[in-house]
Formats: sequence, C-alpha cells, structure tokens
Amino acid sequence: MSGAVYLKLPHGPVSETARSAVSYLSRRRKLRPYRIKTKKVETEVLRPKKTYNPIKSVLRAEELQLLDAVAAKLGHLNSEEISDLSHKELGWRSLKIGEAISYLYSRTLKIRPDNR
Repeated sequence: MSGAVYLKLPHGPVSETARSAVSYLSRRRKLRPYRIKTKKVETEVLRPKKTYNPIKSVLRAEELQLLDAVAAKLGHLNSEEISDLSHKELGWRSLKIGEAISYLYSRTLKIRPDNR
C-alpha cells in the first residue's frame, strides 16, 4: 500500500522508515505511549492520540478501508501472535535477516483481510 521497503528483522517485517516515522510523530506529540504485558514481556506500545481524525488522513479512502479490514481480522491478536503469523509467510521463511521483502510475496500471503 505504501510502497515502503520492508526488511526481515528478528521480530517480524519492519518498514525501513518506521523508526524515523515514529520519531517524527513523537516529536510532534501525535502519539501516546502506554505499557502492555504480553505472555513473555512487558513492552511499550504507541497509539495515535485521541485527537487523531482519520478523515484528515493522508491516506485515500480505499487505503483506510484496507487498514480497517486488517484491524478487524488481526486486532484481537497481541504482537507476539502477529509476529508468529508473519513468520509462517513465504516472504519471511525465504529470506535472511536484514533482507528486503519483495511485494511479490504478497501474492502468497496466508492471511488476507478479505479472505481471498
């Protein structure tokens, strides 16, 4: 959707620009951190502030619909469960840590928001 380059990293696929995007949003005070406990660890999660208005988003309507579909499908899972799912995908299993994940692997995804 974004065209960003995603890398295979130890806990799952991560956008090359994720760190700088989070840093930018944190500096602009657009995120609110809170702590959660998973099965194994306690960690910090960043969420958009309640003042976020998706209508003013830079995303197109169909992109917002896709994000809503993904949230509906996976929103009940914790980060460890999502990581476990991502590690079952061909795009994860076929690459070495640090390698870029081709968008061509999206054709082989086991979990699809629309159940195709």
